[in-house]
Amino acid sequence: MAERPVFAPGLTGPTLVRTWDISFTWSAGMAVKQAQKSIDSLHEAAKQRMKVDKVLEISSKSKDPLGVRLSAFNLMINTKKYNQKFSVECAYQSAKVFERGGPYKDLRERTSREAKVDPRLKESGRLVKFQLFEVDWDLEPKTAFYDWLYINALHKEPELADYVLEHRAFSDIAFNPEKSLNCQAYSAALYVALHERGILTPEVLRRKESYLEALRGTCSTQGTTVGEGQESAPEQDQPDMFGSAHVRDEPAEPAEPVEPVEPAEAKRIIELEIPDRAEIPHGHGKSFKRGVVAGLLEVPDIDDELQPSGHSYSYRRGKQVGERLRAEVAKLVKD
Repeated sequence: MAERPVFAPGLTGPTLVRTWDISFTWSAGMAVKQAQKSIDSLHEAAKQRMKVDKVLEISSKSKDPLGVRLSAFNLMINTKKYNQKFSVECAYQSAKVFERGGPYKDLRERTSREAKVDPRLKESGRLVKFQLFEVDWDLEPKTAFYDWLYINALHKEPELADYVLEHRAFSDIAFNPEKSLNCQAYSAALYVALHERGILTPEVLRRKESYLEALRGTCSTQGTTVGEGQESAPEQDQPDMFGSAHVRDEPAEPAEPVEPVEPAEAKRIIELEIPDRAEIPHGHGKSFKRGVVAGLLEVPDIDDELQPSGHSYSYRRGKQVGERLRAEVAKLVKD
């Protein structure tokens, strides 16, 4: 018998990812078929104990082709700003900073396996931090940086993201918590938890501080409140790896008022700011649009119990847009 963790997203409560230690029959041997026998045994035991109908194995040994693609060795990061493409594994290894060297940026140009076994990673002393595109990440929370890389890469692959969201349990047969720290199966479970809770926003995806706040359960798009007599610490600019420019948290300057131009047929244009498409979590479009209709037509709210899990926030955002549109229309026309 052997034991491996299986990870489940926490859809409610303070825990984002729940870890189940599952005992199963281990099939010895290095062959892929032997590993897959172990996976089958692990999944059967997990389904019985966790009361789930399926478990997704995320590794190069997975029987599921999408599970293989979801491996950190195969899941790719494409950076528009830096015009680079490399795996999550290469990004992680290349970002390590040691007492006597690093980050070794050239590892982004290697294969995942080459990057992981590069001798410099063992010859440069103690690991002190991570640094990616000039942004520093502390070693605590322990897996935060790796998970952030994985979540961002996954979010940019809609087919894979949708498939992950269909599951409620994830495994990685090669992950042994006594020998390793990071786990791609854990990262996938975290993605589901953040998504289903409605907090997988663009700010959480691209800004280190917003992401860390989400992990602490204090995610807010309004920023951190500074108490009286305190000074807010300057935040490090977070490069948007997947975009075309650096992201700054400077308040947007108010738009200059536009003088109304009324042609002969007196047309009116209503200007209304709505969330960018990227701000609506993947799969929440219908809930957002239902909210717009509810706010515009003043129809009764949909009970939270009837809402898909984690969609209430998107519904409320849509309702706010609908209410603003109704108020603007009311200024122009009579009931």
